[in-house]
Amino acid sequence: MRHELIFVGNPGPLTGAGNNTYLLPGLEPTLIDAGTGQDTHLLALAAKLDESNARLSQKKD
Repeated sequence: MRHELIFVGNPGPLTGAGNNTYLLPGLEPTLIDAGTGQDTHLLALAAKLDESNARLSQKKD
């Protein structure tokens, strides 16, 4: 399965080099987010979503 990787950049003893966020493309793109809300991560995420023509929405079960 193809995926887009967005590096969070929050190195630490529990995260190693840092967390990752994954964007799985398709008819309904899926975002798997382990980000921390840092500005650099949010900017990279916004750029990747824009590049992929994806949009964010919150799905509640």
